Parts: sequence; C-alpha cells; structure tokens
Amino acid sequence: MTERRPLVHVSGRRVELPAGDSVVTGAIRSVGITIDGAGSAVTTGAKGTFRIPYSGTIIRAWLAETSATPIASSAQIDVLVNGSSICASAKPTLSNQTESTDETLTGWSKSIAAGNKIGFTVLSSSSGKRYILQLDIKT
Repeated sequence: MTERRPLVHVSGRRVELPAGDSVVTGAIRSVGITIDGAGSAVTTGAKGTFRIPYSGTIIRAWLAETSATPIASSAQIDVLVNGSSICASAKPTLSNQTESTDETLTGWSKSIAAGNKIGFTVLSSSSGKRYILQLDIKT
C-alpha cells in the first residue's frame, strides 16, 4: 500500500506535501480588520484586538476606504502588538486617496510570535465611512 501524504492548497491548487514534511513554511497569511462607521464617518479610538495563533513576519500593510461609494479620504491607523505600537512613524495612512499599500514598513517591528495580540486604533479619519486594514504575514 502506498503512503498517502497530506494535501494542502497553494495558490488555488492542491499540492501533496513531500515525504517527511508536515508544515508548509513560507506561506503568506492575511489578517485584518474592517472598521465600519455604519453610514457615518469612522470615529477615532481602539477598534479591535485579536490573537495570532502562528509566528511570522509582517511583509505588507494595505489600507483602503471601501464604502459603497469610496471617497478619497485621509486616515491613519496604528497597529499594536500586545498593547505597544509596532509602526514607528510609518503607520498605515491614507492621504486624500482611497487605498494605500506599504511593502517597505520602515521602522516597523515586523516579527510576530504565536499568541501575540494584534490591536488596531484609528488615530485620525476625515470622512471615510468604512476602512479595511490588512496585514500580510509570511509564516
């Protein structure tokens, strides 16, 4: 009888793990938050916290204003790990635009340990009614 190895999904395809492998490394996982003003402009303040069950390195931050009719707005959102900002002065920011991507993450503490709690705080928001902030983490 032939040993069956685990199948995983990679880029939409089913791939069989090589013999002896039990974990896929180098995968990119996305985590994030949707901040919805329920038809009104988003207010400042803490918006949510959750626990990350895996270790990795943040490689990208994407922020977008995604209301039914996206408007160019200005906003800044801080990302906290275990209660402390990890963004230095390069916080995810919209500056009169509908979306922004940062792959440089200058000054960020990018390493995430399994069990860390990630929180999101809106520092400023002009007229945006719904924001999505997504972090891509390489595991």
